[in-house]
Amino acid sequence: MGAIDVWAQITTERMLKRPLMQTLLRWTGRSESALETVETTLRAMDEGNVDIALLSAWHGPEGCLISNEETAQMVAAAPTRFRGLASVDLERPMEAVREIRRWVDRRAFVGVRVVPWLWNLPPNDRRYYPIYVAGRRRTALHPDWSYRAAPTLRSRPPDSLS
Repeated sequence: MGAIDVWAQITTERMLKRPLMQTLLRWTGRSESALETVETTLRAMDEGNVDIALLSAWHGPEGCLISNEETAQMVAAAPTRFRGLASVDLERPMEAVREIRRWVDRRAFVGVRVVPWLWNLPPNDRRYYPIYVAGRRRTALHPDWSYRAAPTLRSRPPDSLS
């Protein structure tokens, strides 16, 4: 039995162009033109004996880096291998709640990931509260809010996570 990768993403061009990615690209010896795809991600998962990856959408103060829509398309391309983690705009709490209700269905999307360091916010910032409340009704949440969903993923197919 393989592992579950709880921090994965298939990076978009706009995310690769962000300054925060430059250090990672240098560290891994990759260039901005080395975009991952569903196929390359699945190959890497197979090589690493990873059964399931939670693919993260990313939204930061500068805007959307990987959209929920893009993540949904990636999950749909390999629904037995991927689950999605939605992301929301912390500056727009009501829209964030609507996004959580729209995307987190506990089948394709099993959680919400908010990355506090990306927003330069402390873990107890008030902007998390509406997202926490909305998400508690749909999934387990944490400031890196996906990790508690992982143990239930291995034993259930995607259509029975609810």
